[in-house]
Amino acid sequence: MLEEIHGGFLKNRHLSLESLDTGTGIRVIINTLTGQRLQMTPESMEILGAFRVPRTLTGVARYLGVRGRGSHRQFQSLVLQLMDASFLINASDVAGHEQRNLRTIIDLDSFVHPKTLFAHCPSVNVTK
Repeated sequence: MLEEIHGGFLKNRHLSLESLDTGTGIRVIINTLTGQRLQMTPESMEILGAFRVPRTLTGVARYLGVRGRGSHRQFQSLVLQLMDASFLINASDVAGHEQRNLRTIIDLDSFVHPKTLFAHCPSVNVTK
C-alpha cells in the first residue's frame, strides 16, 4: 500500500465544483489554489469525502469497506490521482502545503504587475 504519513491525509479546502453532469453524476472539481481539475465519479467523490477529517489511507480503505486485491489497486490508483492534483494533502502540514503552492504561483509570475500605482495615475475631469 502507499506509504502512510503521520497524521494521515485531509481533503484540500480549496476545492470547488466547476461542473456537474446530472445524467452520469460526473463532476469536474477544481483546486482553486492551483487551478488543477479532475473529473470525479460518484465513487471517487465518496473516497474524497472520507478525508473530510484527517485519516490514514488504511483507515479510509477500512471505512469504505475496500476488500480484495483488485479493489485495493483501484483504490490506490484513485488516491494517487487525488494526491497528484493536491486534492488530498498531508494533514500534519496543511499550512506548509498552502505556502508552497502560493510560492509556486508567485514564482511562475502569473500575477499582473501594474507599471503605475493607482495613486500616481493622472486624473481627468470627465464632466467638461
